[in-house]
Amino acid sequence: MCQKYYDALDWRIIKQTRVGHVLLTILLILIICGVFYFFVYLTTPKLDTMWRMDNEKSVIQNMSDYDEFLNQTFDKSNIVVEVIDGDTIILENGSKIRLIGINAPERGSLQYISAKEIVKSLILLQNVRLESDFEDLDDHDRLLRYVFVDDVFVNLWLVEEGYAHVFRESGLKYENQLKEAETSARLQELGIWEKSRYTGHIILLKFNYNAEGNDDENLNDEYVILQNIGDAQMDMTDWTIKDEGSNIFTFQEFILPTNEVVTLHTGSGSNTENEIFWSKKGAVWNNKADAVYLRDEEEKLVLYSEYS
Repeated sequence: MCQKYYDALDWRIIKQTRVGHVLLTILLILIICGVFYFFVYLTTPKLDTMWRMDNEKSVIQNMSDYDEFLNQTFDKSNIVVEVIDGDTIILENGSKIRLIGINAPERGSLQYISAKEIVKSLILLQNVRLESDFEDLDDHDRLLRYVFVDDVFVNLWLVEEGYAHVFRESGLKYENQLKEAETSARLQELGIWEKSRYTGHIILLKFNYNAEGNDDENLNDEYVILQNIGDAQMDMTDWTIKDEGSNIFTFQEFILPTNEVVTLHTGSGSNTENEIFWSKKGAVWNNKADAVYLRDEEEKLVLYSEYS
């Protein structure tokens, strides 16, 4: 009887010991798992954080690539920041650009304002493409360039619309296109080609643009002779004569009787009823190619003559 009791007791002890070992093992496993979990949790970024970081890196890289693309295809230095007049602009990098091959109305002219404003509306704050020809700089150290914005050839467009005329220079890359555009604008009487009510009343009787010897030393042999062929005297006060450049002469209180002539000399002298002196210090008219523009007091074209 006693033996059976002790045998039963030993079995319960053994059973309890085994259960304790199992529980201890499970506890150790839980502790190890917990330590491992917290170690991984604290030292490894969360998945959404990792996604955001990767996404931000991707965005930054894409922006960097885009900026690099812009720098390669968009020359920010060619942005027009100022328009001086109808043929001169300033870029963001400080370069002063003179539109080559054309000449817009000068400062002080009524047409100067309209030419300047149309250029501003066309290219101010725009990125332009520049193209050079055989000359890089003019006498004022301005860059001589053809200017393009989008699909518009600005030099040509200004001539086509009557905001500028061309220079009679030989060898320019787009000389033929510019001259054709000028002819078209003149026939349509656009802009600077609008005819005066006096057109046909005054004619260019003689144009001596090539003085004998050195032009600069014989200025009074460089002259223009005008004749009034109308049936009434012509009040030419505030009328102007201009070359293709920036030389402008303004008539002061002058009346030309019918059938009479007046000679405008480039040099100096005393004015009479039939002779007027420009008082220039150097020759005006280009011996190779030039043009004369006579305009009334409203700046409308009375006569035009070219030579080349």
